Amino acid sequence: FLEMVKPAYGHPIDSKTYNSVTKIFESILKIIHPFTPFIAEEIWQEISERNKDEFIVNASWPSADEINSDIIKEFELFQEAIMGIRNLRKENNIANKVVLDLSVKVNTKWSNTFDSLLLKMGNLKDFNFTKQSLTGAFSFVVKNNEFFIPFNEFIDTKQEINKLKAEIEDRKGFLNSILKKINNEKFMANAPEKVVELELKKKNDAESQIRILEDRISSLSS
Repeated sequence: FLEMVKPAYGHPIDSKTYNSVTKIFESILKIIHPFTPFIAEEIWQEISERNKDEFIVNASWPSADEINSDIIKEFELFQEAIMGIRNLRKENNIANKVVLDLSVKVNTKWSNTFDSLLLKMGNLKDFNFTKQSLTGAFSFVVKNNEFFIPFNEFIDTKQEINKLKAEIEDRKGFLNSILKKINNEKFMANAPEKVVELELKKKNDAESQIRILEDRISSLSS
């Protein structure tokens, strides 16, 4: 969250963002106050100007707003995409300061809500969508959507294929654990309907992701 809201290096934070973040932190302080009263009170007094008789112990308990489940799902996709970019940088010794290009092949659903943050936090020069899987590129999969970052002249294609093979084995291990549940008659008979639906969805997603990764290996090998 702090990475999302912090301004560019050397630039001040705008007042609207600052006030919104402060409000969120104050709500968090109220919630943790019963568990860490002295620390919460100390930070509460420092985070904003208070009257001499204004204490967190007397503050109103925060009320819950309506939850937007759609934006939470969109954020989870964005979060996993950032993790994918950072893992790719780490695995291939690409410094965080190196600006990258990113292409996305959307196979399920995509919202543009967090596109600007993807550019910022992924340190991307360009971000676009493609209808075809790209060759000559690093790749990773998030919720069946494919992400591609083009190779440079120093990239070893064989290394990328080996990474994809290891990822396939990992997905197959997960799929096998799901199949054990689904093939267990006792589990299927006694589990709630929603649990069974979730396990079947996990199975379908894992099988789809394995196919995508196998197709990537085929395209890199050709």
